[in-house]
Amino acid sequence: MKTQYAEQRALRDVRRGVALLGVAEESLAGRRFSVEGVRVEALAFRDLALLIRPLRAADVAHAGEAAWMAHAGHVQRRLCDRLAVKAALLPAKTGTIFASSSELDAAARQSHGR
Repeated sequence: MKTQYAEQRALRDVRRGVALLGVAEESLAGRRFSVEGVRVEALAFRDLALLIRPLRAADVAHAGEAAWMAHAGHVQRRLCDRLAVKAALLPAKTGTIFASSSELDAAARQSHGR
């Protein structure tokens, strides 16, 4: 499954979603962070940690809008600045949203071996 971005798909029918903020080394797995009131989790995935932000219906409804994307990008930059001193990480494209955690897991499985 190819990663789809907020601007590439209609998420109107999705009540919740998961934003992928980045991929980091395994040492961050299981940790939780807060960036300007936004909750971020580092989920273990094989030998990596997926930095994710659970989204609410209101977030999903506005995903892709300029103001939402600007705020999401700001939060992502702040998170990466904070975590870069603790672990190696690779930011995801701002607005990388999955309809569910199972969709994220499927995309991660497909991309991991590359």
